[in-house]
Amino acid sequence: MTYPGATRPSVDGVSLMVNAGELTVLLGPSGCGKSTLVRTVNRLVEPTAGTVLVDGTDVRTTDPIALRRGIGYVIQAIGLFGHMTIAQNIGIVPELVGWERTRIDARTDELLERVRLDPSRYRNRYPRELSGGEQQRVGVARALAVEPRVLLMDEPFGALDPVVRRSLQEEIRAIQRDLGTTIVFVTHDVDEALRLADRIVVMQAGRIVQAERPEQMLAHPATPYVAELLGTDDVGRRLALLRVRDLMSAPDAAAGPAELDAEATLRIALGTLLTSPGRVVVREGTRIVGAIDLAAVRAALAG
Repeated sequence: MTYPGATRPSVDGVSLMVNAGELTVLLGPSGCGKSTLVRTVNRLVEPTAGTVLVDGTDVRTTDPIALRRGIGYVIQAIGLFGHMTIAQNIGIVPELVGWERTRIDARTDELLERVRLDPSRYRNRYPRELSGGEQQRVGVARALAVEPRVLLMDEPFGALDPVVRRSLQEEIRAIQRDLGTTIVFVTHDVDEALRLADRIVVMQAGRIVQAERPEQMLAHPATPYVAELLGTDDVGRRLALLRVRDLMSAPDAAAGPAELDAEATLRIALGTLLTSPGRVVVREGTRIVGAIDLAAVRAALAG
């Protein structure tokens, strides 16, 4: 992808497959091409070469307006319509694609509850009456309104304070886990990438340097650039950002009575693992999804 008048491509020789239901984070400094790459998916940027496929269909064969209505898109600048209520903002795309009013109303309330905004309090308010974090929650709800196959998020939390940002990161993980939405998330924040990603794609000068699961990338950075970017020698960072789900193995009938949540960080999990001999059960909600032991944590920290 080369912009008119540019001396080099913004995205150069990229080949990337995003698996269904995966949260893929594009990570790198400003100007590395990550936002350009994600915008080729909904044709806000028209690629000058190559092919972008969504569910096997070339996006250039689809009307761009219809394409964008089927792909959620959240940006830092939110873009809520100030003259519309929160309910009207969320319901605008369902209305455009012909949903019945009762379905739109039900979907609006469902999404407000999912992003932890009480429908009875928020549906008739206006964006100016909400905080920045609340507005961004509405932006996420609006992007999910028509049950999109893909959700694109371009630096969505960059302007928020750390507490609100962390809360919204947790919400996105929960939404992705519960709905199975395929998410492509752009950020230059390493901690955010490590906290959110099923897979991290590190970009530099328009190219992909490494694409890997967070724990594998921390343990085995492909280049000195990746190692420096991630701070792979920082044990505290690994403990704070790697999650139990990153290191768990298959469920084990011989695991002891202690339990850990799959989304718990290793820092939280370490206390349980140090006092529980053998393997510990890992749960996701009410389901047993795996098991973990102290040896797995030692291996991850040792790289």
